[in-house]
Amino acid sequence: SSRRRHTRWSGDWSSDVCSSDLLRKLISDYKLLKLKSKKHDVSEKLKEIEHRYYHETGRKLSDDIKLS
Repeated sequence: SSRRRHTRWSGDWSSDVCSSDLLRKLISDYKLLKLKSKKHDVSEKLKEIEHRYYHETGRKLSDDIKLS
């Protein structure tokens, strides 16, 4: 089932997406930001992604990434 997703980042999840697509996007964005975190402060964006992932799954994103 699809639900309308909202975010503060323009262009992201502005249309209906299925939950699995959203989770893949969150994981991908999280990993990319972790790589950038060595050069830039992205802690707030990482927290937002972690919060959204937890809201969608009830699980911690960092735990799920370790399992994949």
